[in-house]
Amino acid sequence: MTTNRKIGLGVDTGGTYTDAAIVDLNSLEVLASAKSQTTHHDLAIGLLQSVDDVLGSSGMDPSDISMVGISTTLATNSILEGRGGDVGLILIGWSPIGDVDFGEDVQAVIKGRVDHNGRISESVDAKELDEAIAAVTKDTDAVAVSGIFSVFNSSLENQVRRRVREIAGLPVIVGTDLTTELGIDLRTETAVLNARLIPVLNRFFDDVSHTFSERGLKSPIMIYKGDGSLMNLETARLRPVETILSGPAASAMGGCILAGLKDCIIVDIGGTSTDIGFLDGGFPRIQKEGATVGRWRTRVRAVDMWTAALGGDSHIWLRNREPQIGPERVVPLCMTSIEHPSLRQRLSEGRLEHLIAYPSRGTGLTGNLRKVYDFILDNDLVDERDIRDGLKGIWLVTEYLERLKRIGAVVGVGLTPTDLLHSSGECFLGDAEASELGLQLLADRMFRSRDDTLDMLRNELEIRIASEVARKLLMDEFEVIPGGGWDEELVRKAVTPSDGSSIRLSTHLDRPLVCVGAPAQFLMPPLSARLGADVIIPQDSIVGNAVGAVCSKITDVVTVTVQPGYHSNYMVRPPLIGLQEHQHLSSAINAASTNAARYVHRRVEEAGGTDVEVIVTRSELRANEGEGSDADQLNFVEVTARAVGVPDLDRLSRGQVSETKDREQLLGVEAWRR
Repeated sequence: MTTNRKIGLGVDTGGTYTDAAIVDLNSLEVLASAKSQTTHHDLAIGLLQSVDDVLGSSGMDPSDISMVGISTTLATNSILEGRGGDVGLILIGWSPIGDVDFGEDVQAVIKGRVDHNGRISESVDAKELDEAIAAVTKDTDAVAVSGIFSVFNSSLENQVRRRVREIAGLPVIVGTDLTTELGIDLRTETAVLNARLIPVLNRFFDDVSHTFSERGLKSPIMIYKGDGSLMNLETARLRPVETILSGPAASAMGGCILAGLKDCIIVDIGGTSTDIGFLDGGFPRIQKEGATVGRWRTRVRAVDMWTAALGGDSHIWLRNREPQIGPERVVPLCMTSIEHPSLRQRLSEGRLEHLIAYPSRGTGLTGNLRKVYDFILDNDLVDERDIRDGLKGIWLVTEYLERLKRIGAVVGVGLTPTDLLHSSGECFLGDAEASELGLQLLADRMFRSRDDTLDMLRNELEIRIASEVARKLLMDEFEVIPGGGWDEELVRKAVTPSDGSSIRLSTHLDRPLVCVGAPAQFLMPPLSARLGADVIIPQDSIVGNAVGAVCSKITDVVTVTVQPGYHSNYMVRPPLIGLQEHQHLSSAINAASTNAARYVHRRVEEAGGTDVEVIVTRSELRANEGEGSDADQLNFVEVTARAVGVPDLDRLSRGQVSETKDREQLLGVEAWRR
């Protein structure tokens, strides 16, 4: 291997599989890849299995790896499942109106205020601060701090941060660490959510770092952000909320890189879902208002992807003898049969749906819920009828099963699109005979032939995927979500040009579809005719997410607004600096550009980037002064700066040596030893 060759290891933990890829970071050639089952009860197990497999298949020594990139679903799943640490919240200079819950466990309000010009109009009272810290750090894992107008001057937030560390030694996150956007409520909620995620994500990071080190992987570890860029491990420890939607972002960038295109539509078909998004100029489109996950609204920059509950493991079931696909994810018959050989016999007896319990997910269950869980765990395969027969006197079995599925203690088994691919002879990952038995059983229930049922299900699957792409297009163009009425029928008709109707609609896209994910090679080619676009399935597309996780760059973006002020002046409020006034519009725009460029350049360097390039763009909003007037009144000018840098592997490698020391200085020793 030449001395200047840089080798990257990318890992992505998806809903069904954990992918790993070894990539030449200079040529972007995929040298080896591997897939393993995602272990939802402990993501590190499946992640490390895929790493061991890809290293073994490549024959590469771990010391040859220059950088590791990890994309993880842990933050998103933790939010959706309600997992996280206990958080104390300190509000500086403001109180929520009414009974507002930001997700914190205990809250304190202290004096101290920054005005809208960035000037400190009231200082923090030292005694009051210490009392607040004592209140919010008792039995909590982390602290969030949020001050009014701190985006113009963060000194009070930082003062409180330092004092919390001195007294309690806990992790502390302040609102301006995560966003420089106005909106105190969303900024506060984002800070609290980030604080909740710190214990969960850092346990995962610790496990991965320790095991990587044991395997001889000493290279820098980069974590994939939800906006399609990378951050170093230490930054991720402090800002885990930025990994929200990490997986969809990795698929977007991976597909873009593998296809060698800058403008395209990415369609990532996984086991659990299908993610669809646009790339413009090599960057994914970003959600304008920040990512929303579950009930949590945030100011986190994240890729604008449309996620549909449709994938290789979507449950195919009947409603009034009509087939439905999804939204529930189940384990395919072909995969279940490998570990449960009795499945074939049960299928031949006419039992299509089954249940499996995860041994490590029953902690804390009580009463009848515990009895149902234990019954499933103690038997090889069961269905709902078995439970009712075996647990006489328990009447709400369906409700108990739904609860067990929601918490991940129990998973269903059934016919899926993956089984259809096994029945058709296109896929050979599992037991094709089990898939065939399941397909025949469904066909019998529909009073159709096996071949007719297979063709009908494949056609419906294609229509569903094409409809989701069309739905995303309409959302971006018109900011409406079609669904449920005549607009939904129009979407289906537009992607089904030969349906025999007297009305024919057609779709033509302005860019190609780049498809990644294991099922893409089987399910996506027919979409070319349905959507009027080239369909590209790049080589190594089945590990596109893992490629994206290690091949992206470190980026940051900020927007600064220039507005007309009083006395013909122009006002500029750069992040964390405060108000600036200029007599001329040109000087105000120049100041906004300079400050924005400096801000993102510094942020990228702090995150471990080098060879940083900054691009500054601007847009104006003007309004006509009135009827009969040709003059336009300037409302504001938005100056946006984007910085892009490549990971500085030498500097990041040196930083790994002092990782523990730096962590203790930043977050406090006791928080990490609890």
